[in-house]
Amino acid sequence: MSLNIRIIVIMLSMSMIILIMVSCESSSKKGLAVTSVDVGIDDTAARAKLMSLLSSLEERDIESFRTNMASADEMDLILTNGDIITSVDSFVELHRGWFQDTTWSIRHELVDFKFYGNFATSTVKAYYNEPDRNGRPYFHNMLVSYVLRQADDGDWMIIKDQATTFDKSLSE
Repeated sequence: MSLNIRIIVIMLSMSMIILIMVSCESSSKKGLAVTSVDVGIDDTAARAKLMSLLSSLEERDIESFRTNMASADEMDLILTNGDIITSVDSFVELHRGWFQDTTWSIRHELVDFKFYGNFATSTVKAYYNEPDRNGRPYFHNMLVSYVLRQADDGDWMIIKDQATTFDKSLSE
């Protein structure tokens, strides 16, 4: 075999190997999504639970808010200052006190929602406003990450809430 033919055969062989590798990588990524669809997994209930939580925050509805949490202490709230609340009751009581103040407003924008069978994650932009804090308007914009888990009874619950500030008024 001449040198030119050997080079062509080697190049074709390498091209085939690369094509097979790319194909395998691509199909393995697709395989996860196809498997989720094939077993009939639907993210509607998980999304609905998240939207219920966001609505209860915007409406200051503590009873609705509580229905989004686990019945046991399976909850982590990580505040922007780094404090961590790990009790569902403490989490609800913090919000109960906050909901009693009717001068603030909050709105949410869903940035991301990922579904993993009986877990889901989400990133939400939260825009918090007070018309008057110490004589000035106040705002606090956050990215909030949520983790949801499907309970044994099939219901979804929020099990993690972590807020990170991305913009806020300079003075409180």
